[in-house]
Amino acid sequence: MKKTQNPLILGILSLASLQIATAGTYVSEGVYGNPFSAVSGAVATSIWSDVSDSVHTGFPGWPGSSSWGATISPNSATGTSTDIELERIAGTGHWFWVGGPYPADDTIYFGGFASSRNVGGTLAAEEVAPISNLTEVIFQIQLGEADGEDFSSSAAPTLTYTTSSGTFTATLTSGDATNPDDSFINGTYSNGEYDVDETVTLNEYEFTWDLSTVGETILSFKVEWNQAMHSQLYGFQVDQKD
Repeated sequence: MKKTQNPLILGILSLASLQIATAGTYVSEGVYGNPFSAVSGAVATSIWSDVSDSVHTGFPGWPGSSSWGATISPNSATGTSTDIELERIAGTGHWFWVGGPYPADDTIYFGGFASSRNVGGTLAAEEVAPISNLTEVIFQIQLGEADGEDFSSSAAPTLTYTTSSGTFTATLTSGDATNPDDSFINGTYSNGEYDVDETVTLNEYEFTWDLSTVGETILSFKVEWNQAMHSQLYGFQVDQKD
């Protein structure tokens, strides 16, 4: 994404300069529906296909520094009944460059004031009633870039699971946060910080965790990821296999 001004320098020059940082406005409509692949053998599928503020009302807005106070349920689900929700884990965590994720016009937008895109906040999909005999979790996600970044520091999502013995981190079986499975242009974005129309690049990823070697019953699991500031979450899908 092109920049014509440096908000860090402007912020040092005057506090008033920070006021140019706004949430921005989408020129083209975001992606809706279900852009994800059907997973063969899935016992349960949960889809967040519209995470906009028109569907999910009552959440704090720009710059996203406030806690949500609620979770976001899937827009649709099939298969075995489960209990999985999207939750806000954290914002930027910086006392000055405040911001974080919040439902916006077409996406969950990662707001804030910093010139660095490194950390815009953390989200998680937490399942507290997984399917019986869970052996595999597949996570598909569609993100919009900001300055060429979507996942913070190109770090892949993590999956942690809980058994009667404690909480553990699963090993990622497949998926690469530096190499999208698909990538395409989705119109432009009028950026409130820089007052220019910027190309919006959407990236789609798929990640898999094999849990077949876990010897105990999995009581819950959580898929957690960090996104860059000003990136966007269009939607995601979680599949569970036995």
